[in-house]
Amino acid sequence: LGGELWSFVWALLTMGACWRAGSWLLGVAGASSLAREAAVAWLAGIGVLGISILLIGRAGLVAWWTVGAPILVLGVLGFTGMARSLGREGAHAAWSALTATRLTAGSAGLCLLISALAAVWVAAPELMFDALYHKSWLPGEWARTGEISPSTLHPVFNYSGLSQFIAVPGHLAGAEGVGRYLQWLAHVMLIATVWWAARRSPWAPVVAAAL
Repeated sequence: LGGELWSFVWALLTMGACWRAGSWLLGVAGASSLAREAAVAWLAGIGVLGISILLIGRAGLVAWWTVGAPILVLGVLGFTGMARSLGREGAHAAWSALTATRLTAGSAGLCLLISALAAVWVAAPELMFDALYHKSWLPGEWARTGEISPSTLHPVFNYSGLSQFIAVPGHLAGAEGVGRYLQWLAHVMLIATVWWAARRSPWAPVVAAAL
């Protein structure tokens, strides 16, 4: 749909890799309870992988075998691990929670509808200045040149945060739209995380739908 299936696959693999790396890191650090919290492990993994890719890029070693292949392996391990931990019972419990009342079912349907509409925009060709000259351009350039160095050509070209770094593996694999799908998946995960964190409150579905 839109010819961006490859980008979507790489966004999923990258998210799975972040969760797997964060879960391992928290486990090694002795925070096993946090390692079992998917959202916490995912955020920790974004930090670990983002900084790792930055350091590899600073050394001028960005390549398929240093960045792309490790993310691919971690992503596959991440998804198999999540499927094993969730299981059939977990999926059934999640479905029951989403359809428990009319309010939860309506909120879940609204979240699904809005996410689907957003996915249409995500799959569209890149047109915006912000992406073409900053968010999307930089990861592609780092993948092409094999290094991540501060850009002084224009203030817009300077980066902030870690999101652009974790998009580099997808660009190495030719998934030019991976950044848009990473952002889309992050928003979906934010909605799910807020709903889960506030699940004891009757307002949790409303807050999720508002997001």
